[in-house]
Amino acid sequence: MKPYLSLLIIALLFSCTKREVNVISGNTAPEERVVTTELKENYVNRIFITLQGRKATDLEFNEAKQLLGEEALILDRIALVSNVFNSDLYYTKLYEDARADYLDGLDTNQIQQDYLVYVNLLNSVSPDLKEILEVEIARLEQLLEIETMLKSGDIGTTDLHKRMVDNLYYDEINMGTENFVVATFQNFLFRYPTDDELENSSLMIEGSNGVLFLKAGFSKKDFIDIFFSSQSYFEGQVLTLFRKHLFRDPNTAEMFDKTILYASEKGYQDLQRELLTSDEYFFNEF
Repeated sequence: MKPYLSLLIIALLFSCTKREVNVISGNTAPEERVVTTELKENYVNRIFITLQGRKATDLEFNEAKQLLGEEALILDRIALVSNVFNSDLYYTKLYEDARADYLDGLDTNQIQQDYLVYVNLLNSVSPDLKEILEVEIARLEQLLEIETMLKSGDIGTTDLHKRMVDNLYYDEINMGTENFVVATFQNFLFRYPTDDELENSSLMIEGSNGVLFLKAGFSKKDFIDIFFSSQSYFEGQVLTLFRKHLFRDPNTAEMFDKTILYASEKGYQDLQRELLTSDEYFFNEF
C-alpha cells in the first residue's frame, strides 16, 4: 500500500470516530435585540426628559425618529443626543439639577432677591461690613451668571460645581468648616474624608497650610481649586453619571477608562453622550 493511501485511510477512520460534544451549562446564545418602533419612541422620550426635563414636541419627536432611522445605530443615537445637547434647555436643566443636588433646590428668584438686598445695603454699613458684603455680592453674581455662561461655553460643569460650593447658601446648609469639608466629600466623592483629609482641608479653609491630594494650599479658594481638579473628583463624576443614567456603578475597567475621558475638556458631556447612546441604555428602559 502506498504511503499516501495509508494516511488517507487513517484520516477516514478518525473522521468516523464518534465524538462527544461537551455542553457548557448556562452557556446560551445571546438574545437577539430587535429595534422596534416602540423602543425608538421610548428612547426619544427618555432622552428629552433626561437632558431637557420635558417631552419632545410633536415636531421634535418626528424629527428624532427620522434621525434614528430603521435600526437606530449608535451613530444615529449620537446625532440625536448631540442635537438635544445644543438646546439652551439642556443647560437650564443642568443648573436646576445642580441646585437641587447641592443647594436644596434653591430658586434663582431667591438668589436675585438676596443680591439686590446686599447691593442696597452697601452704602449704609460700616467699612468692615461693606467689605464682607462685597465678597458675598461677588459670590451671588457668580451664581446668577451660571446659566448664561454655561450656554455660551464660558464655563463648564467643573466651574458649575465650584460655584455650587462657593456661596452663602452652601455655607449655611453645611455650617462650620468640618461640615463644609464633609459635605463636599460626600456630595462629589460619595465618601467621608479620612481623618488626614478632614484635618488638612479644615486647616486650609481656615487660612493655615494644608495638603490635600498631594497639593498644598492655605485658603478656601485653594481647597476648592485642589478638590475640583483632583483625580478623586473625576472618579466621583464618573460614578455620578453611571448611577444617574445606567443605575449601576462602573466596574474597575470602566472607572479607569471613563475617568480619563472625563478629565478631558468636555468630560461631563462626552461621558453623558457615551452612556446615553450605549446599547445598555438604549435597550433597557430602566
